[in-house]
Amino acid sequence: MANSHCIAISEFTRRDILLEFGQKYQEKVDVVYNGNRNLNSGGADSQHLESVPDRFVLYVGDRRVHKNLEYTIRVIQLANSLHDKKIKLVIAGSPKPVSEQISQLISDDDSVIAVENVSDEALSALYEKCEALILLSRYEGFGLPVVEAAQRSKKVITLNSSALTEVCPPW
Repeated sequence: MANSHCIAISEFTRRDILLEFGQKYQEKVDVVYNGNRNLNSGGADSQHLESVPDRFVLYVGDRRVHKNLEYTIRVIQLANSLHDKKIKLVIAGSPKPVSEQISQLISDDDSVIAVENVSDEALSALYEKCEALILLSRYEGFGLPVVEAAQRSKKVITLNSSALTEVCPPW
């Protein structure tokens, strides 16, 4: 029995599917956006939050190459070298996979703070506390951190690429 439809998580992903398998399937590929949980900030574990400054920009995600984390860190470093105010970057997420170069950038720069394997409650508290979310990923099929930041009316700094333009709030 053949499948009658395919679900894509964004128009961007739908276009990728149709490029791969052909336009003849365009009537069979539907977009259904991911949802996000209504995370509340009650009971955040303090071990993840004690090293977090009062003001910071938040990155949420892992450290795969397409996430462009090295570039993100270098953008923060450049901004800090050009301005008197020092921007702090908090990286929340799994440390794997990680390159030695990214590990070195994180450990060498006191404006970069990595908090790993955060609970849902701690992540929610980080979203509430941050000034903005930064996600400079080269490729995203959806971009759930953008939706979670937007849910809290946070500023979002992102590239004009992949599905991020679909889910990014207008502000």
